[in-house]
Amino acid sequence: MTVLVASNTYWCLRTINEVDNFLYCEFVTEFVSFYDLNEDPYQLHNIVYALDMNTLEKLSERLRHLRECSGSSCERLSSSDWEQHLSRTTAAPHAEKGTS
Repeated sequence: MTVLVASNTYWCLRTINEVDNFLYCEFVTEFVSFYDLNEDPYQLHNIVYALDMNTLEKLSERLRHLRECSGSSCERLSSSDWEQHLSRTTAAPHAEKGTS
């Protein structure tokens, strides 16, 4: 069975590098999710509320930028500044598991 959806109902930012392996999503219903796929490969524990507000704001801003950019205004997310920021800010929630 194939289901066609007329509009986008969510946007996700998928990050994989030497340290991070996560999925951050925002839904039109204002639901937000963050899964550390190194620790939770089946996405059973949404740990978005274990992240600090600064990290959430940066993830949301990066996702907004990618939704709105086009052509050369889109940047690669593998910049060292972005990777360093995420490594520092996403390391803490690994010990805590939120609700799914």
